[in-house]
Formats: sequence, C-alpha cells, structure tokens
Amino acid sequence: MRKQHSSAVCNTATSAGKFDQFRGRMIAPQACARELGVSEFTIHRWIRDGKILAVKLSARCTRIDGDSVADHMVASTFVPGRKEEQPEHLRRDSHKGGKHSATEIAGQA
Repeated sequence: MRKQHSSAVCNTATSAGKFDQFRGRMIAPQACARELGVSEFTIHRWIRDGKILAVKLSARCTRIDGDSVADHMVASTFVPGRKEEQPEHLRRDSHKGGKHSATEIAGQA
C-alpha cells in the first residue's frame, strides 16, 4: 500500500522548487514576466520598489538577478495553514482598557 502525503505538507517544498529555475541566472525583464505570468510593467515596478534586484547594463538593457526573483516569489507564495502575525495596532487587546462598548467604538461616548 502506498503512503499518501497531504498537499499542505508538500506545498512549501513544491513552491520553493518551482522557482529554482531562476537561481544563478541573469534574466531579461521580458523573459521574467513571461515565465511568471505577470506583465513587464509589474517586473519594473518590483525593481523600482526594491523587491527584486536588477542591473542596468545600458539605456535599453536591464538584467534581473534570478536569486532575488526566486526569493521574492517564494516569500510571496501563499501556503495554506500558515498564519501570519497580525499588526499590533489591529489587535483587540492592544487598546488600553481592554473591552469597549459599541458606542465607545463608534465615537459616540
């Protein structure tokens, strides 16, 4: 009898391996966009926002660091069951006094 793995356990390894094709390469923005299924504008926005690293070789020639693309894609991939920490200012217990009535929250108190 074969042992079956749950998809949630294998999903992390699969998503990391899926982007290994970019590692150790310098990639043109057009090719990167095509492989990831996003627009070229999105790739340039990621470069501008510092999410991925790129080198401008000339006025019309840009190459993207494949390692930074793989790292960015793995970090932004959704993994079912992974819980992210809620920001402090959105936590219910972060307000002083603890519990509030509906009128206090609405600002009518």
